[in-house]
Amino acid sequence: MMKKTAIALGLTMVSSLGIAAQNGAGVNAQVNANASKSGAGINAEAAINTQFDALDTNGDGVLSRAEADANPRVSKLYDSMNTADTIEDRDKQSMSDGISREQFQAGMQAASSGSGSFGPAVSGGETYTIMRDGTRQLKQGASDSAARVRDGAGRAASSAAGAARGMADQAGAEARSQQQRMQERSQSMHNRAQDGMTESRNEMQRQRDRAQQNARDMQQRAPGQVQGQGNVQGQAGYGPEGAHAQGKVESNGSIQRLGH
Repeated sequence: MMKKTAIALGLTMVSSLGIAAQNGAGVNAQVNANASKSGAGINAEAAINTQFDALDTNGDGVLSRAEADANPRVSKLYDSMNTADTIEDRDKQSMSDGISREQFQAGMQAASSGSGSFGPAVSGGETYTIMRDGTRQLKQGASDSAARVRDGAGRAASSAAGAARGMADQAGAEARSQQQRMQERSQSMHNRAQDGMTESRNEMQRQRDRAQQNARDMQQRAPGQVQGQGNVQGQAGYGPEGAHAQGKVESNGSIQRLGH
């Protein structure tokens, strides 16, 4: 009985040691694999930097189109990594035109992965997917984002244009209203002046009419005064010197001699 128990314990210990050995081997293999991958990544990054330095013949830290053309693979990917036609911040604007080291690293790593993508976060341009054959395809959603940006800019421009038209229309309406008011005031002043001139002419005509009427009245009153007196007395000298005669004209027209 004791012998069987000892054998069982021995088998258990051997099994445990075997499992532990297997686990340790797996861990070591994973560690080695990770280290290998890390080393490969470091080596790949170093190789990319070495390639960048070799292409950057003038040492300005930027790959121009002419420098990229020295490597057919880099030349083919150049347009995907270039940001010359994108909106950039001041730091990028102060740099020479071309691809920076960071953009080159990201682009080459994406191309080396076979189907990796790089875009606005890396290059500031559109987002592309690098296919295994080296061709580029615009990443789904990138064009929609660009379209939304363009639509937003279009709406902003339309809104600004609409506001400008509204302000212009309002200014034009105010100008027309002011011009109409000025015309109305001018016409009113002209009408008042015309009315004043007409009233002056009428007053002058009334004065002339009154003067003419007064003259006619005076002419009419003069003969009436002679007839109303009834007779006219007068003296006429005749005969010898110092002699005189008096007479009067009767209302019937006869003359009656008076005196001596």
